Amino acid sequence: MRFRWWLRRVCDIAMAVLFCAALLKFYDMHAWGRSLDTWSLIPSWAFFPILIGVPGIEMGVSGAWFLRIGRVWPAISGVVLVTAFTAIYAMHYFLSDPPDCGCLGQLLEYRALQDSSLALFGRNTLMLSAMVAGVVGSWGLRVGKEVELRDSETIENECPAIASRRATTLIETLLAIALIGIILSLLVPMIGGVRDRATQIGSQSNLRQHVANFTSYTIDHRGNWPRYTHPEATWSVIRHPRILLRSSYFGGFAMWNVALAEYYGDDPFHPSFAPPGYVGGIVGGQAPYVAMTPYFYSHTFISSPAFWNEYSRRGDRSQWQSVRADEVVSPSAKGLLLDAWSWSGTSRHFPPQSVTSVLIGFVDGSGRDIPLEDLTSPFLIGPPLSEEPYMIFDFAPVMATRDGVAGRDVR
Repeated sequence: MRFRWWLRRVCDIAMAVLFCAALLKFYDMHAWGRSLDTWSLIPSWAFFPILIGVPGIEMGVSGAWFLRIGRVWPAISGVVLVTAFTAIYAMHYFLSDPPDCGCLGQLLEYRALQDSSLALFGRNTLMLSAMVAGVVGSWGLRVGKEVELRDSETIENECPAIASRRATTLIETLLAIALIGIILSLLVPMIGGVRDRATQIGSQSNLRQHVANFTSYTIDHRGNWPRYTHPEATWSVIRHPRILLRSSYFGGFAMWNVALAEYYGDDPFHPSFAPPGYVGGIVGGQAPYVAMTPYFYSHTFISSPAFWNEYSRRGDRSQWQSVRADEVVSPSAKGLLLDAWSWSGTSRHFPPQSVTSVLIGFVDGSGRDIPLEDLTSPFLIGPPLSEEPYMIFDFAPVMATRDGVAGRDVR
């Protein structure tokens, strides 16, 4: 009897892990959805049912176990659940192929998923063993249930201590749930910080990949940085078989994902065009109505350095031109791409309140988190350009640098 009691306590640990996993999925649904996006074997129609159903089932099974709603079926359900997860992970590990687009970020993400799968197999094996122990420990209770019910009145009359011990079962369960809640309240802030750090690392990886592809573009186009709008046109059209966009000359700073799609497997909705967990525009490689990336391409790469100095700027469009790679004076201090989601500017004030740093992709190929106090002030171009819609985004770092590509964004 004591042996079965210990088997159930082992299962308690596995169920607690399952319950915590469900809570964390509900707490950060975007991160959970982002991880599902990397599973190439999941059909698109099954994405939403899995997104909601998996944590719901995990919470239902573990909750039923702790609330003593049945003895055997919660443990058996846990065994089936963990077995199914492990089988799916195994299929993904052995059957999925690495991305063939040549994208560094996607390859690193695939490799990280493959490496984490090995540790997951070990964790799931331990959980499966613990839940099998719960089945064995609970099955004995089910077999003796009729005897227990038949003799319960006699036992309670002859041994009040046993009845008192049974009466404390619900209290022990509530205490266990309260303890789990306390542990979660301590872990959630820590997990939130880890999540933010993981998002930052993922975005930095994306920025490095994009800068590398921009550099490849300069090699393919005689040293010129990308320019996909025409200076003499009121509106330019940015075409792709999957989407058609209209932009002013400087307004295409968030549309380069369409213009440079050929460097991303001809996919203008590539997952790397948005930071991990991004909730607007491009999400998880899908194609929503908005096709603009939050990685902003600096205006200074489609206009000469003289345009970004009040002493040399002319009053016409003659300085709106392609910029060559060799015109960049300080590659490690000149930003090419701004992670606008990390900056979160919503007003024409610099710096925005509550923002202490910003993620930037630099010409030298690095992606770094730069404190705002280390950034140079943007060059405010002034009217009339700054007042025209979607023209100059001159109040953000990197976008409008004094002296253009010959200047510095970092002091």
